[in-house]
Amino acid sequence: MLGQLLKAIFNLFCGSPSPSPEQPPQPGPPTQQHPSGQQHPATIPPTYPQGQQKPSRPPKKYQDQNQANQSNEYYVSLRARANEHGDQMAKRFQEGHEAYARGDGALAKELSNKGKEHQRKMEQLNKEASDFIFVENNKAR
Repeated sequence: MLGQLLKAIFNLFCGSPSPSPEQPPQPGPPTQQHPSGQQHPATIPPTYPQGQQKPSRPPKKYQDQNQANQSNEYYVSLRARANEHGDQMAKRFQEGHEAYARGDGALAKELSNKGKEHQRKMEQLNKEASDFIFVENNKAR
């Protein structure tokens, strides 16, 4: 009996996260605890008369040009080609490393040179893409 009294006093001051077995849940709309300690009905989204829809937001007036230009077909193709050369570069350097480990220095040198050529092409394409996007993003300035 004393335990139930202490629990009831504790719940009165601190609130109960879930209903106790002695108190059955009360029917009705869900409630939220307000900082003042009072319970308020949960927020219910507004309803609109039949046939009417929720008003739409006006379109954004500002569009980030950096994002708009990043989907440019030419820019995307430059980056894709640069990535392909980067993959080839890594593959050639790896093969050169393996050839060197086997003791085939001539093949290792040849593969290293091919890797460096892919690296130059990759850097050139990335520079071209970077220059393109810079010009596009700053046309209005």
